[in-house]
Amino acid sequence: NGDRTRRSRRTVLDAGSVPGHLHTRMDLPVIDCKVSTGKIKLLSSHKYPKARFRPELERIQNLYPDLAVWHRSMKSLCREWACHNAAYSLGIRRGKTKDVDLDYPQKWYVRAAYWVIGSIVWLFIR
Repeated sequence: NGDRTRRSRRTVLDAGSVPGHLHTRMDLPVIDCKVSTGKIKLLSSHKYPKARFRPELERIQNLYPDLAVWHRSMKSLCREWACHNAAYSLGIRRGKTKDVDLDYPQKWYVRAAYWVIGSIVWLFIR
C-alpha cells in the first residue's frame, strides 16, 4: 500500500510518493542495497534523481571496495541506473525496473545497449 511508510534498515520510503514519479529531492535517505561478489542491487532506485547516482555509488564503494563491479566506470554504472529510471517512469516492466542490478562482467551487447540508451536518457531524466 502506497499510503504507508515502510522502513528498512537503511531506507525510508516516502509515504507521499506518487507511483511513477521521479523524485527530485536531494534529502532522500541513503539507498538500500544488496551486494555480492559481481553484483550490486540498488533497491527502489527509481526514487533517486541522477544527481544522487554518483554520491550513492561512491558511498557503496567506500563500504565495499573489493567488489568486482568497480571494474566498470562510474559513468557506465550511472548510465545503467539512468536506463532503469527512465524505463520505470515510462511504466516499462516496473517490477524489474524499480531496482537496478549493476553487474560485472557484462556481455558486450548489454554494455553497448546501456551506453547508447543511457547516454540518450541521461539528457531527459531528472
